[in-house]
Amino acid sequence: MLEAEARRRKEAVRAVLARGLELLARIPVDTGPLRQALLDLEGPFLLVVVGEFNSGKSTLVNALLGEDLLPEGPTPTTERIQLLAYGEGGEERGEGFLRLWRPHPLLRELHLVDTPGTNALLESHQVLTEGFLPRADLVLFVTNADRPLTRSEAEVLHLIRAWGKKVLLVVNKVDLLAPKDQEAVARYVAQGAREVLGAEVPLFLVSARRAKEGGDPGLEALRAHIAKTLAGRALPLKLGGALGVLSRLLQEGKGALGAEREELVKGLATCEALEDLLQRHAARVRRDFAGQVALVAQVFREVEGRGHRFLEETVRLARLPDLLNARAFREAFQREVVQD
Repeated sequence: MLEAEARRRKEAVRAVLARGLELLARIPVDTGPLRQALLDLEGPFLLVVVGEFNSGKSTLVNALLGEDLLPEGPTPTTERIQLLAYGEGGEERGEGFLRLWRPHPLLRELHLVDTPGTNALLESHQVLTEGFLPRADLVLFVTNADRPLTRSEAEVLHLIRAWGKKVLLVVNKVDLLAPKDQEAVARYVAQGAREVLGAEVPLFLVSARRAKEGGDPGLEALRAHIAKTLAGRALPLKLGGALGVLSRLLQEGKGALGAEREELVKGLATCEALEDLLQRHAARVRRDFAGQVALVAQVFREVEGRGHRFLEETVRLARLPDLLNARAFREAFQREVVQD
């Protein structure tokens, strides 16, 4: 029964995404994330770990899994998307990503994705991480206890919200702080995240280093929360994340159409202005042309009058000898009738 209902809900979302893809195909918007969301509907749950370099993301992933699967260090160690999936070992490398298969029980339930640190010197790292965010079903956002929730981290949270993704907040390296300072940092991060995300989100104070050395209550709480989420909310999160991608692209499409509309309105206004200018110019030409025609008609009337007078005075029997002199006649006609 539950499986049938899950399939029905998934197919309903698939239909909505497909319809959205049809509509967006007519607009200058990158539909790649939506196409990927359609493919990911049948894929595993993706828990994507995001944070600035040196926030301890890779150490946190290793602590969650209980073994050192990813390299750790004070400098950026994650140069590509690293996807951990369930399997008996092996790896697959590609441009910008590394897929690792490991026989860990947690990886039966989800794929764990470690992303390159944001705010690093290499812009390509930021591009890889931001490009993968639309695929996340749940984001594990890691900030550093001694430099919590920086401005650049807030910008990434804004982007996560724009894609409609749910977030778990982790303040790592809390072992560097006294207990009272940990509480202050927790309040600061919770308030900042609430302002950016518009809602309260689960927050965990963790020491990944301490967890690897023997145990950490914050990490245990995080692990338990992830297990509870997978048991009861995995499908809603996946479907909601896919709809979030559609919502984001529809907003982009609306903006693109708005920009095109503004250009069309400007173009129409230009055409109307040119038409008005053309009409005024045509009216002026008609007025000027009418005046020129009247002037020419007046000249012709004057020439006609002089011609009649010339003929009356010249073409007479008394002046027959002059008429026989063609040259003299032409000169007289030119002088008295044509003039200028």
